[in-house]
Amino acid sequence: MARISIIIPVYNVQDYLAECLDSVLAQTMPDFEAVCVNDGSTDSSLQILKDYAARDGRIKVVSKRNGGLSSARNAGIKRSTGEYLCFLDSDDTLLPWACERICDLMDRDASDVLTFGAIPYPHQDDEDFRYLEMVLSPRDAFYDGFDPDLLFGEWSHPYVWRTAIRSAFLRRAGLMFDESLAFGEDEAFYFALYPRAERVGLSSLKLLNYRANRSGSLMRKKTDPDWKVGAHLEIVDRVLADWAENGFAMQFPLEILKWSCEFLFNDLLRLPDDRCCEYAGRLRELWEECLPAHALGEFSDDPVYCRALDAIAHDPAQLRGLARKRLLADFVRRSCGRKKMVAQLPAILRS
Repeated sequence: MARISIIIPVYNVQDYLAECLDSVLAQTMPDFEAVCVNDGSTDSSLQILKDYAARDGRIKVVSKRNGGLSSARNAGIKRSTGEYLCFLDSDDTLLPWACERICDLMDRDASDVLTFGAIPYPHQDDEDFRYLEMVLSPRDAFYDGFDPDLLFGEWSHPYVWRTAIRSAFLRRAGLMFDESLAFGEDEAFYFALYPRAERVGLSSLKLLNYRANRSGSLMRKKTDPDWKVGAHLEIVDRVLADWAENGFAMQFPLEILKWSCEFLFNDLLRLPDDRCCEYAGRLRELWEECLPAHALGEFSDDPVYCRALDAIAHDPAQLRGLARKRLLADFVRRSCGRKKMVAQLPAILRS
């Protein structure tokens, strides 16, 4: 058994794969295995994997038909043998001491889960990149048992490639990635992972280089608001269903309700009236199905959130025409500040 399994999904990344694998082989801790899942690549990725596996037996190659990122990660989990496992995208690189630090921290704290920092590159001088740097910079913290602050108050998600997991815990919990989600599978996975873990560590150490703007990556696609709302609603559906089934929604109804609002509203309220009302109706049905009834009446003392909640749960007329645009403007101002709201005002009025 290896100390740690590095699960690497591979699909048509011939230009980046060697750099990724070189970073794995450069680890200061030699006791690892790299489970590389070739997800039906049509370029030379598979041959590159075979060449590296021939050079070093710690490189394991699994080939399968194309099934997407979640399918590839699940295949890697099933083939992994390490005490711990982590994920690495095939266009990213590990810092040389990453595996050693992960094992040291998880050994020290007997953690089920460890989430660490990462370095996005190449640097871009814009607001989105600065936000990404914040998201990938968790503080040093430890949670003994689940606290909703882990999900709702920390830079702890998404991006599962900066999280390591104790294999025995993962298998005992029966957690896998949802292969039916075409987008946002990391977010759904975290909402299942953290509430089930008994001990979770956060580390400010930055152990991975994240290529933030590769041409053709999923992060650069699917920016259409209608598509995005639909995809995000699928994630909310999976999260709420799991939380309802396992009692988490009953324990933390206001927290999960507020998260679903934050997750959807910025794009939902930009849709034309009919589409906005249609998606809002689906969201309302999820709330009614999965949350305790009192949650919709005790939402928040934040007036903007209360108006948005009331619009979806009780008064859909607020999701049409000028009322919707006014609510969107207030929501942007509440989330991002007045300056950004003013900058977006022309687009808000055109929505």
